[in-house]
Amino acid sequence: MGFVFFVILFNKILFYLARVNSLYRVRDGAVTQIVKGDPQWPQSFYPLSSPVEIQKDDYLIGQCVYDNDDDQIIRVG
Repeated sequence: MGFVFFVILFNKILFYLARVNSLYRVRDGAVTQIVKGDPQWPQSFYPLSSPVEIQKDDYLIGQCVYDNDDDQIIRVG
């Protein structure tokens, strides 16, 4: 099978403008949501309901949705 690992915990980063953080796996063109969390929860490691297998040719996509009522520039990193 080659390289395989399992995602079992989720740690989101706190940001006061963030509304939701999500992580997805793309395998053979099929997108699967791994986790969706509220960045305003206390910063911690949150267990997933079940492990998610990540294989060699999978892609991971992270998404963070922000509320920007002040019309300010938000940079990643």
